[in-house]
Amino acid sequence: FSGRMAELQVELETLEFLTLSALYETREQPATRPVGSVLKIRGSELQQRLLEMTAEALGDDALPFYPEPWVDCPNAYPPGPDYARGVMAELYYRRATTIYGGSNEIQRNIISKQILGL
Repeated sequence: FSGRMAELQVELETLEFLTLSALYETREQPATRPVGSVLKIRGSELQQRLLEMTAEALGDDALPFYPEPWVDCPNAYPPGPDYARGVMAELYYRRATTIYGGSNEIQRNIISKQILGL
């Protein structure tokens, strides 16, 4: 688990530097690389992996789907820590990030066309 956490930390820092590189590139010179597409793909996939790891770390406490009180008992909340509420809802919602803003498959096509010059 700690090894995977370290990998995610490295990927997050890499994404940060790629973002800074893209900001510099668009400011100083015209974009020559498909950085936006790479950022979209890496960012959306990293976001999903982080939430999957969060749900795994929380175990059964991540199971309550909604952070709101239970409908049948308005004064009670699901068991577990407050920070665990809604993790699964967020995990499933964030799966859409690979679709909106151009699906990751389309972004990969953009990258390959720009790099290969097709």
